[in-house]
Amino acid sequence: MLFVFFALSFMQVHSINLVDSQEFFPYANDSIKNDVFRNVEASENNGVYEVTGEIRSNNSEFYYIAEDGHNELITETKQKVMNPGHSKWSKFSFKLTLQKEMIPENGTVTLYLFVKSNEGKKLQIYPLVLHANPYNEKS
Repeated sequence: MLFVFFALSFMQVHSINLVDSQEFFPYANDSIKNDVFRNVEASENNGVYEVTGEIRSNNSEFYYIAEDGHNELITETKQKVMNPGHSKWSKFSFKLTLQKEMIPENGTVTLYLFVKSNEGKKLQIYPLVLHANPYNEKS
């Protein structure tokens, strides 16, 4: 009987809260290997997010979008690189705003940083979770 209980409990689908609190952000940053972006972090204050990090690219610009997995919440936006150069890392910082209505009730908002090839293809895509509302089961 005990075996049946364990088997049934493993078969049930439960939400796994991987993005609960600030603990998720360091793990995400440490696990991403990217030749162009590193040390990317975001902090939030009343819907205004400040994104900081470092970039190493010959491109004089990079781009970002924000989405909730279904909808693009912030369309492609260009950012200038202050000191472009493939051999050195340059710091960057920018702010973006997400209105409260834009954030899904039970979902995640992800920011994607990237550079573009000469043909316009997105390269070196770097994801960063900006906001996470884990699914809460209702009794």
